[in-house]
Amino acid sequence: MAPAATAHRVPLLDRRLVINTGKGGVGKSVTSAAMALLAARQGRRTLLIQLDAKDRISEYLGARMVDEEIREVEPNLFCVNIIPQEALREYVLLQVKLEAVYKIVFENRFVNAFLKAVPALNDLVMIGKVEYHVRETLSTGEPAWDIIIVDAPPTGHGMFFLSVPTIMAEAARTGPIRDHSLRMARLLADPARCAVNLVSLPEEMPVTEAIDADRMLRESLNITPTYQIINRCSPSGIEPGDEELLGKLTNEYWKGNPTSVALKSFKDEISLTKRRREHAAFLEDHLETPILHMPDLSTMRFGRDETLELADHLETLL
Repeated sequence: MAPAATAHRVPLLDRRLVINTGKGGVGKSVTSAAMALLAARQGRRTLLIQLDAKDRISEYLGARMVDEEIREVEPNLFCVNIIPQEALREYVLLQVKLEAVYKIVFENRFVNAFLKAVPALNDLVMIGKVEYHVRETLSTGEPAWDIIIVDAPPTGHGMFFLSVPTIMAEAARTGPIRDHSLRMARLLADPARCAVNLVSLPEEMPVTEAIDADRMLRESLNITPTYQIINRCSPSGIEPGDEELLGKLTNEYWKGNPTSVALKSFKDEISLTKRRREHAAFLEDHLETPILHMPDLSTMRFGRDETLELADHLETLL
């Protein structure tokens, strides 16, 4: 069984880089936003990064749309959406220093067609930009960011995204691409500087995918997951014996009685809670990774208030 969410040698929010991934729809974006709110509220200069994604962070933070320009959305909290084309432009300009050269080469339609045909390039450019922000400094020489939180792609793409530095380091025998790729791979595998969290739901498919992702991180990428975060865990007030009791009460009322309908609704909710607990227990039994259980807020829409509630709960866990 997975150990309880005990403190790591380096606390989660003391890492320079935190990456959250998980199956699509499990709530990794709102989890990332809640984590960033908590870090900023604790006085850390925080950068929250989306990766070439449809903006959801602004909704969760109650802020204006997040784009490729870094903006402060509230004290200590900055957001950006890294777009591969813009990140590539910045990287090339840092290397060649001449925008005219960039335009001649990289705005050529034949070169663009070639670059789009290289599947790992966008991921390499984006993770390279993330690593640049990790190393970024202020004019005083101090780190520009106390913590960088990345809302990474869903698990399938996310595993490839995390593997790109290793793939490129092996493909490039020498040169700057190999050097940069090795530096990124070392950062991702360093638990003192980087945390990789898997986000899931207490449901069959997300649990199965989380177990597979945990294994791949450990065996193929040399990355030890920091936390498994399970969203939408049912409230603890429902006890295991409640289902049987409510079933007996429901059977005592004739069909159509309003009280019977209400009791059946409670019974269905308890059955759902039971299934969720079983899936969560199965996940814990198959992982060595510490678990963080996040509450089910019973809402279809997540705004700033709900994100703050998750941040408060996360603070009690950490």
